[in-house]
Amino acid sequence: MLNAKYLSKNQGFDAATASAPEKRRAQIRDVVVEHVDAENARDMNRTLATYAEECVFDDVPTSKLFRGKAAIAASYQERFEAFPRLERIINRLTVDERGAVVEITMRGEQEGVYRGFPPVPGVQELAIVGHFELDEHGLITRETAYYDRLAAAVALGALPDLATTWGRLWLLVAYPPALLRLLRARLSRVHEMLARGSRTP
Repeated sequence: MLNAKYLSKNQGFDAATASAPEKRRAQIRDVVVEHVDAENARDMNRTLATYAEECVFDDVPTSKLFRGKAAIAASYQERFEAFPRLERIINRLTVDERGAVVEITMRGEQEGVYRGFPPVPGVQELAIVGHFELDEHGLITRETAYYDRLAAAVALGALPDLATTWGRLWLLVAYPPALLRLLRARLSRVHEMLARGSRTP
């Protein structure tokens, strides 16, 4: 289990002495860890078992809302097939009695078409923050994912990395209006500096 260290039993939890709120937090912690590791195992049944019947997955950067297990399963299936060895590594997990927030690094190589984009060679990484709301039975009612849309587009090969020379050249050719705005802003700052200098006695 890739993220086993985050399980409540490995966090010093003792069911015999725990209070009701502590037991609730332990329940939520273990469900979220099971959910992430079920995804790592590409086990659809295990993954869906962590969701309530009335569940929602909100992919904020793409504005896509998946309602119900069938819609969520279809989303997972495409990802499982395109990234057969994708790993989700938990970096931080914060839990209260209502839900959890988890910071994850997704790492893997694309081997099939994903959202219309063909495979890109090499291992890709994407940082994600997930917010989980759980019902009284410890099942996920809502999962909300946040990540950098530009970083995801670069990882899928939809855009070049703008931190590279090629990326900057691409920006120059593809978005001259944006470049023009940047140049105008730079010239405006230079003009202001010169104006201030001319007023200096």
